[in-house]
Amino acid sequence: MRKLDGLPLATFVQRLLGYLVDLAIAMVIWAPMEVSWRVFVLKQENVRIAWDFHEGGNIVVLVLYYGIATYVGNGQTPGKWVARTRILSLH
Repeated sequence: MRKLDGLPLATFVQRLLGYLVDLAIAMVIWAPMEVSWRVFVLKQENVRIAWDFHEGGNIVVLVLYYGIATYVGNGQTPGKWVARTRILSLH
């Protein structure tokens, strides 16, 4: 924790911007997958999709997105990169 002494922490606006950018990217990934699933697998004709944190597909996409983005970005997601939020390891 002594590594953090004197370092400014990310502001609320930085954190919010990073979250919103990551959420937008996850939604862009999720939407075509959801439509394809409903049209080609479930054979639905009138497809209505909604982003809802109670839907299984939404949660799966979010978990995979954050997991892969954090791993590939060495702890930094695209949203954190856009918001210029620096990631530090404390060990």
